[in-house]
Order: sequence, then structure tokens, then C-alpha cells
Amino acid sequence: MFCRECGTNVHPEDRFCIKCGAGQHVDTYVASPVIATTGTNSSKAATYSEELTQSWKERFALIEKVGGPDHVRDLPYWERRKVMVNWWGFLFCFFYYLVLGMWKKGVVLALLCMAGSIVLIAILSVMGAPSRIINPISWALPAGIFSYRANIDYYKKVILGDNGWW
Repeated sequence: MFCRECGTNVHPEDRFCIKCGAGQHVDTYVASPVIATTGTNSSKAATYSEELTQSWKERFALIEKVGGPDHVRDLPYWERRKVMVNWWGFLFCFFYYLVLGMWKKGVVLALLCMAGSIVLIAILSVMGAPSRIINPISWALPAGIFSYRANIDYYKKVILGDNGWW
């Protein structure tokens, strides 16, 4: 099967084209890449596909490529890095989750990060670590966790309809 948008060979179970990120439904596939590139495209893309930016479409296509968020570690390094690192999540942490409409997960992650940071700082203080080591850890740990979780959590919200941990 081929994507009607760009003509790339796609697996029938993929929700997004791995090349262009276009949403895929069973009724949007064509039998030949020639038909896909002739411009006769009036296919129905997934409704969420129209609302997503190109970068989100690409990330979601990579997640779909390996069969969902539980298998992201099976991606090659550079593709896995694209899915598992979100710089906006790193910079804005909880506030980025609020913007994406995932406030429940944001609250839970923020609380877990605060508790983990407190425990880690206490352990490092008891071990006698200098403050030049402790201070960066207190902000880098939560930032790293939000960066790591943002793409997967947003995929779960948009595609799987899972927007909370309680």
C-alpha cells in the first residue's frame, strides 16, 4: 500500500506515513505510488492529523512504525532520539504540559520530580557533595523527565485518548 500524499510505501496498520506524516486510514491507501502523486487526492485523513504540526506528525509516525509507545526503544538511535527528546518539555516542564492540555500528568510528574529531587539532594548532601553539583541536579532531573515523557504522553492523549493517570 502507498500513501496518497507522497507515494511512500506504508504498512496497512500505520496511522501516519513515515515520510510525510499524513494521517492514514484504510480508505486512504492506493495500490500504486503513481496514483498517489497525480494530485487526485481527496482522501479522508484522520481528524487529528489535520490539527497536528508536521513535527508532531513525524513523531507520531515513528511511534506507529514500531507498534506504539511501548516499543519506542526498538527504533534506530536517531529516530528514537526524535521521539524521546522534547526540548520544549525540557525548557518549560510542567507549563508545557499545561499548554498541551495534559495538566493531570503534568501535576503528577511535577510532584514525583519534586519528591525525587528532595530525596536525591538529601542523599547527595549527606554524602558531602558540593552545592555546585547539587544545584544543577535539582533542576536538571525534572527537566529531563519532562523532556523524556512529553512526546509519548502527548501521543497517548491524542491517539489513544489516554489523558490521565488517575
